[in-house]
Amino acid sequence: PAAYGLGLSYRLGNSWTFAGDITRTEWGDYVIYNQNGKQIGPFAKQIDNVPGKDPTYTIRLGAEYAYILDKSRMVLPFRFGVFYDPEPSVKAPQDFYGISLGCGVADRRIALDIAYQFRWGTPINSVELGLDSGQVGLNSEQGRNEGKFEQHFLLASLIFYF
Repeated sequence: PAAYGLGLSYRLGNSWTFAGDITRTEWGDYVIYNQNGKQIGPFAKQIDNVPGKDPTYTIRLGAEYAYILDKSRMVLPFRFGVFYDPEPSVKAPQDFYGISLGCGVADRRIALDIAYQFRWGTPINSVELGLDSGQVGLNSEQGRNEGKFEQHFLLASLIFYF
């Protein structure tokens, strides 16, 4: 889907950088089809007489402290971030939140970064995820499947400068 964003960054001296951004994603124009040509999942334009998906707004805030080793000209960046990252759903976007931590090492020729991200949300409508009622507990009060969502990521990057 189309997405539009705006971000700002502020560098405080040589060591601290603070940043934030907001992104709008246009889920209403995004559709996935199954092998039979039927619209499926939370991306279908209409499921059970519910109109197309609302756009979502993702918000991210973060900070970096860059520790500079004078003798070796190396930089050790330490990063922290928080975010709100909703996903489309049948009736309304579902709320997801997260935190991230990262560190690295860089010099004039190479940069190595490692980051950990934890993302969580509730409720999850398991029917939209393609699960049947036997795979996730049924919440009889609301008549749909719900559960908790927790996701852990470990990411790494290696950059060579020429």
